[in-house]
Amino acid sequence: MPAELYNAPRTFFNPNHQSDADSGSSEIRLTRRIMPVIRTDAERRPDLFFWFGAIERIHIELWLSSAHLEVPGDLVDFWTQTGGSDFFESETIFRPTSITTPVPYFVSGDDIDAANHQRIRNGMSKSYLAFHDGTFLSAIRLADKKFVTLGEEPEETAEFSDFDDWYLRTVRELFATEYGLAPGSDD
Repeated sequence: MPAELYNAPRTFFNPNHQSDADSGSSEIRLTRRIMPVIRTDAERRPDLFFWFGAIERIHIELWLSSAHLEVPGDLVDFWTQTGGSDFFESETIFRPTSITTPVPYFVSGDDIDAANHQRIRNGMSKSYLAFHDGTFLSAIRLADKKFVTLGEEPEETAEFSDFDDWYLRTVRELFATEYGLAPGSDD
């Protein structure tokens, strides 16, 4: 695969912009172009990743539009392919839409709306959209659509250029050795 696909420019998802057609497939496939490290890790250790189920892009677009949100395109791509995930036993990437039928591993509060409502009630600023919780809290800083981690206060503790950078430098860095994943690599 050409190197330029690995380093595709970062895009932001704007729900008011005409989107690409959704594939309609429920098969979970993480493309190398979008997120090489998490894709490779899920292929190597499928026992560590429990996807909530792919979401058609139109449903995410409608949710973002109704919530007046704009988030990075690579996070939208992740959601369309996986619907969110429990992984590494203690980590959750929240699902952007609710689930009407039972899905293994998905529990109440694993959706963005419920997760953010609780965290805002506990002191998180509305200028963030939490998308991950586990060992620490991760969010999108809504002003500039940057991936960040938040500390106890909650104050920002780190900033990341994209989804893959966030994954590689946070949870993967913490768990790579424990789960036999090659540190800092996507091969």
